[in-house]
Amino acid sequence: VPGAMGSLLEAKLEKKTTVSYICSRKNDWFTLWITETAVVASECFFDNVKMRYLGNGRMDDNEGVEVRVPFYGNSIGGVRCIIPHTEAQCYATRNWMTVLHWLQKA
Repeated sequence: VPGAMGSLLEAKLEKKTTVSYICSRKNDWFTLWITETAVVASECFFDNVKMRYLGNGRMDDNEGVEVRVPFYGNSIGGVRCIIPHTEAQCYATRNWMTVLHWLQKA
């Protein structure tokens, strides 16, 4: 998993059951980490982010949950802001913008 702050995780749901009536069973790609939902509906978040141990040190996503790292391989796409849904939200959560600006100039 990339750094906990400043990187993103997205998920797609095709679950048979959920841990609570407020949790989604089916959903197209959405931001799993970091969002307001992860705090408000933490029960849903933890169920979606938990991993399954397959043995021999191997792990997999929870059943019915597919997780991906957006911008994987893009040097700054995943860390330029915490909440990238809109430019206004991105600007408000620009956690690494100063550092990225100077690194890009170097």
